[in-house]
Amino acid sequence: MRLIVFCLLLLIPMWTSAQRDYTYATDRSFYDVEVLLGYDFRPYRMEVPDGMERTMRPGEYSFGVTRSHLYVEGPEIQGVYQISSISPTEYGYILNTINARDARLSGHLKVVLNKWSLVEALVFRRSPDDPEMIFFLANIPDELRDRERAYFTDWDEQVLPDPDSLWGKTIQPFFRIHQESGIQERLQIADSTQISFIEEILIEEKTKQVPSSDSLDVADSTIVVKTKEIHNYYVDVRSILSYDDGSKEDKTERYPIKKVVAREFKTPRLNEERYEWEFATTKGKPLLLYLNGRRAAASMEIDGKLYQVRGY
Repeated sequence: MRLIVFCLLLLIPMWTSAQRDYTYATDRSFYDVEVLLGYDFRPYRMEVPDGMERTMRPGEYSFGVTRSHLYVEGPEIQGVYQISSISPTEYGYILNTINARDARLSGHLKVVLNKWSLVEALVFRRSPDDPEMIFFLANIPDELRDRERAYFTDWDEQVLPDPDSLWGKTIQPFFRIHQESGIQERLQIADSTQISFIEEILIEEKTKQVPSSDSLDVADSTIVVKTKEIHNYYVDVRSILSYDDGSKEDKTERYPIKKVVAREFKTPRLNEERYEWEFATTKGKPLLLYLNGRRAAASMEIDGKLYQVRGY
């Protein structure tokens, strides 16, 4: 994904510049209203009541949801719409809207879910005088689905019985959420985003000089009298960042770890996260790894960003 300043005033330019493909129906489960916030839907096909139907370019129409606004891109309906309410319904969710520039334009966005809480369609009405427009999300191509299944870490895949089992492991997250703004990034294989848990073992030797027993003028020899293993632990976060000028940066942030504290929640967090492992760092805020009920890696908070596995 492109490196973007996440600012509410720049949300529409951000979403426009980040459009590289459709969003697929299987990308994200919307099991809670909160999961909608910060998400940008990019459908591939639209229908209107007069029977007109067509396939669209990726990003030709898009719907970006925040807690207070709906950001819409697309011919004749582009605009910023204030969200007056978000409510669950029998088909999914409904977002009631008011155009930020014209309060007479009250409308809605219906988010239609299937039984797995995946979005199948969006139904948008700009105002009472406008017809409903139906937008369908694309199914992921088989070839891309197979490549992503092999690359990204899936829900229930990376089982970690205890903190000692963590070192030497790597997680390839599927979503990166910027916690201050709530904006969600659907990661790509080309981003090479991965979180690595590294154990570094150093051998420290204590030596002494031993006089030579040879009658000739031979230098004293050195022998090792004591060895000590030093264990250093790190969390590395790597990602290839692509900028608007076409340049790229392969960036890795390293977090030295002092200790790991494991906790279990009496009541699971959102999406059944039951365990929390806190990584105390040598400076800055701790890192937090969350595991599901099977002790598989589910999400991780690092430096203001939340990384989630595929199928979260």
